[in-house]
Amino acid sequence: CSLGCPGCFNPHTHSKGGGRTIAIEVLAQRILACSDIEGVTFSGGEPFEQAAALHALARRLRPAGLSIFAFSGFTIEEIRSGSAAQKALLDACDVLVDGRYDPKRATPRLWRGSSNQRIHFLTSRHLDWLPRIERVERTIEFQIAPDGTVTITGFPDPRLARDLLGERSASKGAEGG
Repeated sequence: CSLGCPGCFNPHTHSKGGGRTIAIEVLAQRILACSDIEGVTFSGGEPFEQAAALHALARRLRPAGLSIFAFSGFTIEEIRSGSAAQKALLDACDVLVDGRYDPKRATPRLWRGSSNQRIHFLTSRHLDWLPRIERVERTIEFQIAPDGTVTITGFPDPRLARDLLGERSASKGAEGG
């Protein structure tokens, strides 16, 4: 991610040299082999900086009935005025949460880290959530692997991540999104 939002929970995803390469078809097959999933979520690093590949993945997953949910530091307006690949990825999404994280506007609201972030229902697929959006607070999921690796999904308070994972992990960013 090139946005560099202060207080980002995933700073370990910023380097373009990080991560690993996987063929879209291999990843699609792994996802499609999972039972009992409703959809996939694209999150940080910045999905719209990998728009062509993620659009190809979304095109492969949609026929199987999976929903596509994306978190982006870009606003929907920036995406709509962006590249053809970014627009195509946006068109493949059911829900977009947009906007750069702002630690001064932190919020416990569902699916958002800060109050400037907006939820866009781009299809009718998840509209049943609309009446609950402002009443439901976000949750945090912790997974501990057999090797002791801790993965956090959600947006924990930075102090909680630091206390649970230790200074070293918190300063690098906890795994998860």
